[in-house]
Amino acid sequence: TNSSGISVTGSVVADGLTVSAPSVTATINATGTNSGLEFTHGSTNTSVRNWSIRSNTEAFGDFIIRRESAYGSGVDTKSMAFASNGDISFYNTAGTSQNLFWDSSASSLGIGVTNVGTKLDIATEANKAGLRVTAPNTTNQSFGATIAAGTSASDYALNINNAAGSSTLFKVKGDGSSVFSGSVSATTNMVIGNGTHNELPLSFNSSSQDFSIGANGNFFMIAGHLSDLDSNQFLTVSSA
Repeated sequence: TNSSGISVTGSVVADGLTVSAPSVTATINATGTNSGLEFTHGSTNTSVRNWSIRSNTEAFGDFIIRRESAYGSGVDTKSMAFASNGDISFYNTAGTSQNLFWDSSASSLGIGVTNVGTKLDIATEANKAGLRVTAPNTTNQSFGATIAAGTSASDYALNINNAAGSSTLFKVKGDGSSVFSGSVSATTNMVIGNGTHNELPLSFNSSSQDFSIGANGNFFMIAGHLSDLDSNQFLTVSSA
């Protein structure tokens, strides 16, 4: 010991450690590739693990939190890692892959994936949904998810592609319209429209002729275009 502190060559065993100063600082110089600070429990409970905090384990500048892979094994696995570039990883039970990955440079989060391509990127497992939103079961207070769609047909709130990502199956656009690439089925009655005069609830587009189905007061009409529903119908059915 001296006026500036203590210097120890070897190991120190103590009941505890308290660092007290105007600017509280404890410095551990971890110069090896597998060195740092270790927390041992001394318990006989087999569910308890020893933990360690280490740097330089895989790459220079990384800060790793590790745990024993099994009780008393002396073999530790990664639980969490802070990279020198700001990336943060949470590992699986085996400590071999990042289950949760924060890409600091892109400000993006990956679940089950590290090559994050969007702000939230989720890699699903077989026979499991990738995302579930559960609302509280409270009358008039239960809301699932809200997505801001933008304002035009070029914007979209929801875009569902096929597995290869090569074609769109369903898209909800910013102007309120939707695009389906397949058929639409309903298990109950399907109601189309809101009662607006000369409303165009259904439109069929083809290369040679467009067809529109609409309603005008007490009449059900089929015409070529919306402008034809009043005066140039192919078919008119009266409620009388």
